Amino acid sequence: MKQPKLRLLLIGLVLLMAIPLIGSLATAGTVKIITNASNSVETVDDNLVKNIFLGKKKNWPNGDHAQFVVLSSGETHKSFLQTYVKKSSAQFKNYWKKQVFTGKGKNPKSFASEGEIVTYVTNTPGTIGYVSAGTDIGDAKVLSEK
Repeated sequence: MKQPKLRLLLIGLVLLMAIPLIGSLATAGTVKIITNASNSVETVDDNLVKNIFLGKKKNWPNGDHAQFVVLSSGETHKSFLQTYVKKSSAQFKNYWKKQVFTGKGKNPKSFASEGEIVTYVTNTPGTIGYVSAGTDIGDAKVLSEK
């Protein structure tokens, strides 16, 4: 009688531990990483994206200046940070507060809507941002992932 209960408990624990992984995989397809159409870069890997959004990488692989923009809040913002930057919204905000306080960076340029991000990215060479998968990106370019 004890073994079936133990087995159910173990299965339950395994499923519980798998939920964050499944959620992370599901959000990766819900966010598009976009850049200005003039950017010659076509593909990015997770590490490059993370380093740009943490201010550790200031140039694209081709040497052009890279500027990132973020949403100020929302599910797309949370999904992007969790999937690519590996930080929660609070951790990301605190990271940038520390960068500003220590003189190592300036607060990221943030926008309240995805439409504002698309407009800014479309009009600003070298810029990288993100929007939800269903957002019309106009003349911006979607970066594919390696």
